[in-house]
Amino acid sequence: MFFYPDNFESKIGFDKIRNLIKSECIAAPAKSLVDDIAFSTDIGCIRHSLALTGEMMSICMLKDNYPANNYPDVSQAASRMRVEGTSLQLFELVDIRTVLENSRALRAFFRTDEKNEFPNLKKIVDSINFPNYLYDRIQSVLTKNGDIKDTASPELREIRSSLISTQESVSRKLNTILTSFREQGWVSKDLSATMVNGRLVLPIETTYKRKVQGFVHDESASGKTSYIEPQEVLEKNNRIRELELSEAREIQKILYDLTCEFRPYADNLKNISQVLAELDFIRAKAKFAISIEAII
Repeated sequence: MFFYPDNFESKIGFDKIRNLIKSECIAAPAKSLVDDIAFSTDIGCIRHSLALTGEMMSICMLKDNYPANNYPDVSQAASRMRVEGTSLQLFELVDIRTVLENSRALRAFFRTDEKNEFPNLKKIVDSINFPNYLYDRIQSVLTKNGDIKDTASPELREIRSSLISTQESVSRKLNTILTSFREQGWVSKDLSATMVNGRLVLPIETTYKRKVQGFVHDESASGKTSYIEPQEVLEKNNRIRELELSEAREIQKILYDLTCEFRPYADNLKNISQVLAELDFIRAKAKFAISIEAII
């Protein structure tokens, strides 16, 4: 048995190698794997690790279609999914979709390896049990930009329809009032309705603010402009706020229901995350090896 001093890595310069490999990693999970690198005397393990790195070196040098994409760490989201009563956040749902898309791209890449040039890497990717239902379900709920679709639930569609209708009604009313105020010289011609504290208001010259019935929400820094919510739209603005709160509650309900629906896939998702991190880690070692013209 051999015992190494605590500073042995720095003595042989491996701490610098570790940092160089880490700089080639795409995402944080792979960097954690670099931190976990340890000495080994297991010849089988060493040969397998070298074989993986060698295959990835060939890919990096010969294949320009390898999907080396950035990916989020969804391990915490996968762990929380297991717990009854928890709910995924919207950004976590978006992250899960990204991870699934990345894993699907990797599976597609290695399916083209008909000559079995990369058997060890292919074996890792083949361990991915792609959850088609999970991906399709997320696609049915999320837009391309990562927002919840109107069609995610009948209730959400109805709320958003009412919200748009009420906002348009307020906007039309404010434009009518604004035209009248401009004619009387109470509003500058270059100013229009604006949003203050989540309410649609009119920028009225402070000199004339007492002529307008309504609620003063704010003033400009100079004090020359007052932002007033006219009495005529007060009730409708209240309705907009109610609908916005209803929308937020419905989105949270949708996310909770999806979390319950996705719970059986938590382990599957965690495995996919580990595969992405492992391939990123192997690619980082391959990129470093290429940079120093290393050979097995």
